[in-house]
Amino acid sequence: MGNYKTGQILNFKYYDGVFQWLIAFANKHTYGEKGYTHSAIISEIKEDSIMVAEALSSGFNVYAYEEWWLDERVKDGTISIGNAGVELKDVKNTINKYLNRPYAWYDIFNIGFYFLFGKYAFKISDGSKALICSEAVCRVLYDCSNKKIDFEKEFNKPFDTITPEDLSKSKQITWS
Repeated sequence: MGNYKTGQILNFKYYDGVFQWLIAFANKHTYGEKGYTHSAIISEIKEDSIMVAEALSSGFNVYAYEEWWLDERVKDGTISIGNAGVELKDVKNTINKYLNRPYAWYDIFNIGFYFLFGKYAFKISDGSKALICSEAVCRVLYDCSNKKIDFEKEFNKPFDTITPEDLSKSKQITWS
């Protein structure tokens, strides 16, 4: 397997926490399937590991994954790999710009509000002061593509409310 590249998107299907189950519930209602509950982006390929930027409860940081571990998750369908439809530039430095931002817990609630009330949920956005996983991926891809990858425009909602399942449905990403 392998062949990982900087800038590739990782979409995870995990249902081991309350927020993942809430997102899975919203996915099922919107798309008819439980779908993806977490997103990340590859920031660097090292000889012994794949460096992955992701927003977890500790905030947006870079973590080392072993290639065999990712290969197993791709093989069992827990992780899907996506490639941007345009050339990305300066991915690692763009990721560094967002590093150490806190996790945006309220965005999870905002996604729920969006699910229930549509455009009226947008009033809670804080820009990029705090990030959820899919929002971080959206912002990095937007910046690295010179604004050519624009999920806000594609889904007609702000970065704060774009979910991993939305990314899986995007016409701007090719999934393998």
